[in-house]
Amino acid sequence: MMNQEAIDAIHTCYHGKTLFRGDMHEHAQTGGTSDGKVPLSQWKNELKSLNMDFAAILDHRQVRHMYLEDWDETMFLCGSEPGTSVDCADGVRRRLHYNMLLPRKEDLPNVLAVFPEFRFSGGADGHFSYPGFKRERLSQLTGIILGLGGMFTHAHPKQIMDSQNPLDYYFHEHMCLEVVYESITSAATIQNYALWKDLLARGKKVYASAGADTHNLPVDRALTTLYAKRRHNTAFMEEIHRGNFTAGSAAIRMVLNGQVTGSTVAAKSGDLLCIVISDVLETDIHADHSYAVCIWGGNEVIWKNEISIREPFSFSLPIANHPFYRVTLLDTTLNIPLAYGNPIFVTYEP
Repeated sequence: MMNQEAIDAIHTCYHGKTLFRGDMHEHAQTGGTSDGKVPLSQWKNELKSLNMDFAAILDHRQVRHMYLEDWDETMFLCGSEPGTSVDCADGVRRRLHYNMLLPRKEDLPNVLAVFPEFRFSGGADGHFSYPGFKRERLSQLTGIILGLGGMFTHAHPKQIMDSQNPLDYYFHEHMCLEVVYESITSAATIQNYALWKDLLARGKKVYASAGADTHNLPVDRALTTLYAKRRHNTAFMEEIHRGNFTAGSAAIRMVLNGQVTGSTVAAKSGDLLCIVISDVLETDIHADHSYAVCIWGGNEVIWKNEISIREPFSFSLPIANHPFYRVTLLDTTLNIPLAYGNPIFVTYEP
């Protein structure tokens, strides 16, 4: 299905950008306190063999991975994965992991230095600890990371934090929740997707991300798909920071009033939302499966239609007072989403 109005709107907003795929949560063997099993040099070769463009190497308790000779910011995203404990609504302190992704490698040492709780020893070979945080302090950390153009992601949330209150998993507007964890078919993904939907239903502006977290060879089972101006960490992070990416292997792009996926847009009922889905990874396509596009207006599917997954799909529809819009690409044979597009949030004009 082709819709020229949608195609034109998408082309205008994404002009000059190229499709890239990668993984937003990984670890390598970089010495020190890293617990990955594969060195950066091998990561480069393995990523190329899978036709992947980037991976976030988020080694624990250190910054040294970003200062090694094999570090390459055309392929690796900067950051680290600390852990902490945080006070929850019922008064219980619970564990969690979080990913700090940043546009420049020097941003991480700078953030650690601002928070003495990390006890960062400084320098390229410096190490830091995992402090417990009060919720307000963790929210402050999140805000600083976002203010630097980075992304704070609550990593594998339901797999570590044992809480039934969705708000315990939320720390700041425009943070990420790692919805796709390990693979699109994992039980973890199903749990995390339900959590994300609940937070969106409560009015929280939270993005969905994906990460395989293998600690071993890269895999293409938990991909992030985005369009960026060039192949570099800073360009990738520009799109990740604004929520303009897809958790999954398909390219899902939306535009409303000249603003792209992840944006908060001033609009009025009747304005056109334009959608294009394309470039599904070949390994996700099965000849004996059927596929559909679901368009969500707020917490309900407002449009669903079977599509041919090998062909680009484009569509436009007038908005109608829903607080946000998002798209999922569904494998209807397995009844699981292959890709989760991030929302466009809408503030309605009188």
